[in-house]
Amino acid sequence: MNELLSAGLWPRLKQLAKSAKKKHAAIAYVTDDTKIAFGKGDVLITDASDEAIKSGQTSAAVLKAAWKRKTQIASITGLHAKVYVFDKYAVIGSANLSKESEKRTEAALFTDQPTVVSAARLLIDRLMEEGDEVDEEFIERICKLPVTMRPHPIPGQKAKAKADPVPRSWLVGLKPVEEKEEEKEVVEEGMEEAEKHVSQEDSSVSWIRFRGNSRFRKEAKAGDVVVCIWTESGKGKPEAVYHHAPILLRKDDEENDVTWFYVEEFPDAHKTTLTWKQFQKLFVQIGAPGKVSQWASRELPRHISDAMHDLWFDQ
Repeated sequence: MNELLSAGLWPRLKQLAKSAKKKHAAIAYVTDDTKIAFGKGDVLITDASDEAIKSGQTSAAVLKAAWKRKTQIASITGLHAKVYVFDKYAVIGSANLSKESEKRTEAALFTDQPTVVSAARLLIDRLMEEGDEVDEEFIERICKLPVTMRPHPIPGQKAKAKADPVPRSWLVGLKPVEEKEEEKEVVEEGMEEAEKHVSQEDSSVSWIRFRGNSRFRKEAKAGDVVVCIWTESGKGKPEAVYHHAPILLRKDDEENDVTWFYVEEFPDAHKTTLTWKQFQKLFVQIGAPGKVSQWASRELPRHISDAMHDLWFDQ
């Protein structure tokens, strides 16, 4: 689903924020959070530079309140993004989190396209790593800065241009594999690390063990999404095909020539599966190239992946 929001932007943001289990956002300026109250486990990146605080473009008091609610906050001088992620939805547009923005004519794209949502999360994660951590000392300092409201934004520092993350979609056929005794520690460590990156608190993490020379093993990475064809017995027809799910973590074990992929399993994952017959029908319906194999290990072109998602729940 893709929807352009303007007049309905703020009601939708408020609705999404209220129902979301986790909120992630990169918003240039934050002066009012009555529509979206960030709390424990949420992530907020904003411009909390001295210039932004002193000009009133970002509120130290609002950041302090969010920090006290255990929000993870980072500051990037010159940030101009307005990207919101609520669980499996993203809103990307022109709106800052402020009363002033609510008075303006803003526009934003609301989407549940897995690749776009994953790209938004990747961007926010990257900015979180690059930004300055807003901790207690940071909060105490900016709360002491004098504030003089200014009518126009202050240009930020020129940032070095970086390529935007472009998640890829993969179709892979899977069957159960027995976890070897010597692999248990590796799996447990990977699961623990991957669980830190789930988009929903009630999501779980599953793992995929891959060998061989497939493109999936060579090129798939965290942030990509996978559509998994599952054959429980390892023989016969697949029992289920699982809807798009993000790869949270990739671990390469060069010594044992194996790659581990840790994938988010959403709470409704088993309820949204398709039968093999339904999936084959969908594959033809969207005009995907070639024939689909239950042991596939291939990349899905962006337009095919998006079309697959759009029609998935109509099967």
